[in-house]
Amino acid sequence: ITSNTSYTSNLTTAAGCDSIVTININVVSTYQTSVNADICSGDSYTFPDGTTLNNITANVTQIDTLNSLGGCDSVVTTNVIANPHYNLSETVAVCSGSSYTFPDGTSQNNITSNFTYTSNLNSVFGCDSVITTNINVVSGYDISNNVTVCSGSSYTFPDGTTVDDITAPLTQVDTLSSMHGCDSIITTTLSVNPSYSSSMSVSVCSGDSHTFPDGTTVDNITSNIVRSDTLETVNACDSIITTYVSAIHVNVSVVQDQATLTAQETTAAYQWVDCNNNYSSISGATERVFEATSDGSYAVIVTQNQCSDTSSCYSVTGVGIYEDESFEKIRIYPNPSGGEITIEGMNPDKESVITIWNPDGDIVFSKKIRQTLFVIDLKKESRGTYLIRLINDKKEYSAKVILL
Repeated sequence: ITSNTSYTSNLTTAAGCDSIVTININVVSTYQTSVNADICSGDSYTFPDGTTLNNITANVTQIDTLNSLGGCDSVVTTNVIANPHYNLSETVAVCSGSSYTFPDGTSQNNITSNFTYTSNLNSVFGCDSVITTNINVVSGYDISNNVTVCSGSSYTFPDGTTVDDITAPLTQVDTLSSMHGCDSIITTTLSVNPSYSSSMSVSVCSGDSHTFPDGTTVDNITSNIVRSDTLETVNACDSIITTYVSAIHVNVSVVQDQATLTAQETTAAYQWVDCNNNYSSISGATERVFEATSDGSYAVIVTQNQCSDTSSCYSVTGVGIYEDESFEKIRIYPNPSGGEITIEGMNPDKESVITIWNPDGDIVFSKKIRQTLFVIDLKKESRGTYLIRLINDKKEYSAKVILL
């Protein structure tokens, strides 16, 4: 029977009379329920059958079979959930001078030192919860930063801004946030190291070598060179050095007039050499003009601006004794002279040409004469060795006179 119903029974009594019995049946339900109960860990709980369980620290399930008012079985399943008591610890970083609100709602202002605070709370299930908060105070930074840069370069400051073409000292203050959100002040002071740009002039003898500031060597320099080297200073800044190299060429050209050789360079030092004797130096032959006294091959070493070069060799022939006996009578005096020179013993029947050269090879006197004796005034000329040449009828007489 699962639902209410009525039933009529027709009976006959013992006396033979009809008896009608109507039975009304009411169906009473059998219960099967489930109950969830939340308790705090360590508490007790009394189940529907009246039993009590103490110090419950884990979830428990119990099934109780009871009788209802109608005498029917009723099954009750009880799920007891043991909710924990919380004991938590947390560490919080705060900026010096700031405030903080704890889990229990309490606020602390102007925090400047570390401390610990305990909050006693109830969980949603009414269980005690203890939260211990450790406050760590984080200071804001105040930093000075000194930086050196090369003149003309760029620099990016801590706040991300970049300044280009820096040529003078510079200071910038940046306010930033640390990882904990605290203000950090960074003062950056820039010092500027110079980048150098200089030039230098160098003279070398033609054909010589030169080593430039970067260590490169150029050999056999015969023409002028301009070269720029970029180097690094002790402060790691660029240093540009422009080198102007001048090649010094010594003029070694010589003009030959029979036995007389004249160097064309007028402002130099001279040393005449014997080409046929392994270019050995000729003693005393240090003037611009060289008068060969014997046949041979001669050259001159010209030294100028500390550079020396040697001329080509020049062949001299026909130097010797003159056939004209008249030249044997010629006298030139005094020698050395204070300025006046007398030439005596010339043949007046033949025209004579007198030419005098100074030590630089310049002609200072030239005259044609027909006389036996002739006086020449050289008082206005400078000191040195002078070359006198007398030509008569294609014959030549040469002599050196020293002016004091």
